[in-house]
Amino acid sequence: MAALRRKEKRGRIVAAVLAATALQLFSGCQKPRPLTAARPLALALPGAAGAQWLGAAYGSFLLGHPLTAKSITAGLSFTGADAAAQRIQTRGQNIGLDRKRLAVSGCIGLLFFGPSAHFWFNWILRLVPGTGLLSLLAKTALGQVFFGPYITTIFFAAALWSSGALTWSSLRDKLKADLWPTILAGLGFWPLMDFIAFGCLSEHYIPPFLNLCSFFWTIFLSWQASRVKPPSDVARQ
Repeated sequence: MAALRRKEKRGRIVAAVLAATALQLFSGCQKPRPLTAARPLALALPGAAGAQWLGAAYGSFLLGHPLTAKSITAGLSFTGADAAAQRIQTRGQNIGLDRKRLAVSGCIGLLFFGPSAHFWFNWILRLVPGTGLLSLLAKTALGQVFFGPYITTIFFAAALWSSGALTWSSLRDKLKADLWPTILAGLGFWPLMDFIAFGCLSEHYIPPFLNLCSFFWTIFLSWQASRVKPPSDVARQ
């Protein structure tokens, strides 16, 4: 029970970090006001009280409606990551965001990654119980072999569809060219994140934590997925 309480506490910290990040982004990172005797410390810090409230609200929503919460979180995370990837790709150019691509990325998170992660981690934690080293290695390996390639394939197929180039042959060529490089690149990032998630967090907080990690990974994944030949080039092959 003590270990479970510690994991729940770490999960609430993850929720608070997510909430604080959102608050800082939307509040313009205002400077803290001077402390007064009547003002509690939490209220004097920029966004601290709001982050605490959002973290508690998010944690309650996550525990009460886990599938919905994880899906919405993944949709927002994937949308934000793709927006960041587009900004990086068009840096120095006067080009707006591709809204269709944003919508496709958001749908991948909302409809595929969120629900898949919910059921995958529920299943994997029951298939391989425990937090020992061998258990952590087995969970991480299963994720790299099955879950990672599945989401990457969905991402590549959606990118091809949004560019009007989705065919079985174009998807096969895309996977042949970029699936293994993407998986190998992920080996330098995801095993460590999986170790932290499985070793330190309870079941419900694992997907939101990995969503926080996937924000940065999805920037890379969006860049990889956007390296798609235009339909005219595919047709000539």
